[in-house]
Amino acid sequence: MKNLNIYSLCVLTILILGCNRSLKQPAEVYSFNQKDKSVELKLENDKMYFIEGETTKVTFMIKNIELENFSVIGLGLEKIDALSNQVTYKITPIKKKKENNISITVVEHNDTKIVLKNKFLIPVQRK
Repeated sequence: MKNLNIYSLCVLTILILGCNRSLKQPAEVYSFNQKDKSVELKLENDKMYFIEGETTKVTFMIKNIELENFSVIGLGLEKIDALSNQVTYKITPIKKKKENNISITVVEHNDTKIVLKNKFLIPVQRK
Protein backbone atom coordinates (compact mmCIF):
# COMPACT_ATOMS: atom_id res chain seq x y z
CA MET A 1 0.00 0.00 0.00
CA LYS A 2 2.84 2.36 0.85
CA ASN A 3 4.52 1.72 -2.54
CA LEU A 4 1.23 2.42 -4.33
CA ASN A 5 0.90 5.80 -2.55
CA ILE A 6 4.48 6.76 -3.45
CA TYR A 7 3.90 5.68 -7.05
CA SER A 8 0.63 7.66 -7.24
CA LEU A 9 2.31 10.72 -5.76
CA CYS A 10 5.15 10.54 -8.32
CA VAL A 11 2.71 10.19 -11.24
CA LEU A 12 0.60 13.07 -9.97
CA THR A 13 3.69 15.27 -9.56
CA ILE A 14 4.86 14.49 -13.10
CA LEU A 15 1.41 15.29 -14.50
CA ILE A 16 1.21 18.60 -12.65
CA LEU A 17 4.70 19.65 -13.74
CA GLY A 18 3.99 18.64 -17.34
CA CYS A 19 0.74 20.62 -17.43
CA ASN A 20 2.43 23.64 -15.90
CA ARG A 21 5.13 23.64 -18.60
CA SER A 22 2.62 23.34 -21.42
CA LEU A 23 0.63 26.32 -20.09
CA LYS A 24 3.61 28.66 -20.16
CA GLN A 25 3.69 30.99 -23.13
CA PRO A 26 6.94 31.18 -25.08
CA ALA A 27 8.95 34.32 -24.45
CA GLU A 28 8.00 37.05 -26.89
CA VAL A 29 11.13 39.08 -26.23
CA TYR A 30 14.68 38.60 -27.47
CA SER A 31 17.13 39.50 -24.72
CA PHE A 32 20.83 39.93 -24.12
CA ASN A 33 22.52 40.41 -20.74
CA GLN A 34 26.10 41.27 -19.89
CA LYS A 35 26.86 41.88 -16.23
CA ASP A 36 24.46 44.62 -15.07
CA LYS A 37 23.52 45.74 -18.61
CA SER A 38 20.71 44.33 -20.68
CA VAL A 39 18.92 44.86 -23.98
CA GLU A 40 15.48 43.43 -24.72
CA LEU A 41 14.03 43.49 -28.22
CA LYS A 42 10.26 43.20 -28.61
CA LEU A 43 8.33 43.03 -31.87
CA GLU A 44 5.03 44.89 -32.02
CA ASN A 45 3.33 41.93 -33.72
CA ASP A 46 3.82 39.84 -30.52
CA LYS A 47 5.53 37.12 -32.49
CA MET A 48 9.11 35.94 -32.52
CA TYR A 49 9.47 36.68 -36.24
CA PHE A 50 8.87 39.30 -38.90
CA ILE A 51 6.38 38.82 -41.72
CA GLU A 52 7.73 39.64 -45.16
CA GLY A 53 6.48 42.97 -46.48
CA GLU A 54 4.68 43.97 -43.26
CA THR A 55 5.93 47.01 -41.36
CA THR A 56 6.60 46.14 -37.73
CA LYS A 57 7.63 48.33 -34.81
CA VAL A 58 10.65 47.06 -32.90
CA THR A 59 11.22 48.32 -29.36
CA PHE A 60 14.56 48.03 -27.58
CA MET A 61 14.37 48.26 -23.78
CA ILE A 62 17.78 49.06 -22.34
CA LYS A 63 18.99 48.79 -18.76
CA ASN A 64 22.11 50.49 -17.37
CA ILE A 65 23.02 51.86 -20.81
CA GLU A 66 23.03 55.56 -21.61
CA LEU A 67 20.78 56.33 -24.57
CA GLU A 68 23.38 58.57 -26.21
CA ASN A 69 25.86 55.67 -26.14
CA PHE A 70 23.42 53.15 -27.66
CA SER A 71 23.24 52.39 -31.38
CA VAL A 72 21.13 49.97 -33.42
CA ILE A 73 22.36 48.74 -36.79
CA GLY A 74 20.20 46.91 -39.30
CA LEU A 75 19.13 47.12 -42.91
CA GLY A 76 15.89 49.06 -43.30
CA LEU A 77 15.55 50.19 -39.67
CA GLU A 78 14.00 53.64 -39.23
CA LYS A 79 14.07 55.31 -35.81
CA ILE A 80 10.64 56.45 -34.58
CA ASP A 81 11.05 57.41 -30.92
CA ALA A 82 13.55 57.42 -28.06
CA LEU A 83 12.89 57.64 -24.33
CA SER A 84 15.32 57.33 -21.45
CA ASN A 85 15.31 53.54 -21.42
CA GLN A 86 13.77 52.49 -24.73
CA VAL A 87 14.15 53.15 -28.42
CA THR A 88 11.56 52.31 -31.07
CA TYR A 89 12.23 51.62 -34.72
CA LYS A 90 10.14 50.36 -37.60
CA ILE A 91 11.14 47.94 -40.32
CA THR A 92 9.52 46.39 -43.38
CA PRO A 93 11.53 43.22 -44.01
CA ILE A 94 12.10 41.84 -47.46
CA LYS A 95 13.16 38.22 -47.44
CA LYS A 96 16.19 37.55 -49.59
CA LYS A 97 16.48 34.24 -51.41
CA LYS A 98 19.44 32.96 -49.39
CA GLU A 99 18.65 34.50 -46.02
CA ASN A 100 15.79 33.60 -43.70
CA ASN A 101 16.74 36.07 -40.94
CA ILE A 102 17.08 39.79 -40.39
CA SER A 103 20.25 40.76 -38.54
CA ILE A 104 19.97 43.57 -36.00
CA THR A 105 23.07 44.57 -34.06
CA VAL A 106 22.99 46.62 -30.87
CA VAL A 107 26.07 48.44 -29.64
CA GLU A 108 26.99 50.40 -26.55
CA HIS A 109 30.00 52.60 -27.16
CA ASN A 110 31.93 55.40 -25.55
CA ASP A 111 34.33 57.88 -27.15
CA THR A 112 37.10 55.35 -27.68
CA LYS A 113 35.71 51.82 -27.88
CA ILE A 114 32.76 49.44 -28.11
CA VAL A 115 31.66 48.43 -24.63
CA LEU A 116 28.87 45.99 -25.52
CA LYS A 117 27.82 44.40 -28.81
CA ASN A 118 25.22 41.78 -29.68
CA LYS A 119 23.60 40.55 -32.89
CA PHE A 120 19.97 39.46 -32.89
CA LEU A 121 18.90 37.17 -35.76
CA ILE A 122 15.15 37.39 -36.26
CA PRO A 123 13.39 35.02 -38.66
CA VAL A 124 11.31 36.33 -41.56
CA GLN A 125 8.25 34.40 -42.72
CA ARG A 126 6.69 34.71 -46.14
CA LYS A 127 3.06 35.83 -46.26
